[in-house]
Amino acid sequence: MEISPVDFLVCFIVFSLALKIAYPLSGFLHELGHACAALVLKKKAKLRVYLGRHGEQPIVALGRLEIYAGPTSSFWGTCEVESELNSFQTVIITAAGPLVSLLLAVLGFVVLFDSSAIWELRALAGVFFYANTKQFIVTAVPKELAHPHSPGEKSISDGLKILNALVVKQRKR
Repeated sequence: MEISPVDFLVCFIVFSLALKIAYPLSGFLHELGHACAALVLKKKAKLRVYLGRHGEQPIVALGRLEIYAGPTSSFWGTCEVESELNSFQTVIITAAGPLVSLLLAVLGFVVLFDSSAIWELRALAGVFFYANTKQFIVTAVPKELAHPHSPGEKSISDGLKILNALVVKQRKR
């Protein structure tokens, strides 16, 4: 099967545009993974999820969870817990985000290669497979990250947060 240059270009453009929707959606689900774990482990703590260039007021407030969101085309976000966390809680809450991204990537992979699924669904699954795989890798690998909305500001990946929590736990022994 041969693909013409025009067909390739159209597919590339559609894929790139679809990622502009998939990245923020994947980022939101990733941050909800952190938030759900925190809601379970910290029964009284207030939680805030931030996505994109958000305003000062939450767009959604559900009990202890507030969601602040604004325009973005990336999967950058944070989940803040208004409470002290021990090492165990830090590891579980921090790992929940990448775990959601990994599960969504696996789901996308399964649907992508399901020959009984319609091609539109398979194409959509391919976009979400790519977006969530990229997000999983970026967040799980321990490293410092540049903040996309605040030049010069640094953050650390979920993987580095987990590693730091485990190192602190080892030092306390």
